Amino acid sequence: MAKELRTANIAVQAKAKKADGIQHPQMCGASTGTMNVYRVNTSDWEKARVLGFVLYIEGISMAQRSKNE
Repeated sequence: MAKELRTANIAVQAKAKKADGIQHPQMCGASTGTMNVYRVNTSDWEKARVLGFVLYIEGISMAQRSKNE
């Protein structure tokens, strides 16, 4: 994935694997719940978005709570 960014001339300032905030079953073949997170310049954000990357804001859970919680 970082290679896609570099190919589009987007500099990757930092990268990490982060948990997606959702509980996943622990069994063979199931999602691990980790995602690749890349820090790029604000000026390159639109190019990254066109490639399919989405904005990740540290400290905000990606999981949505149900209305019953």
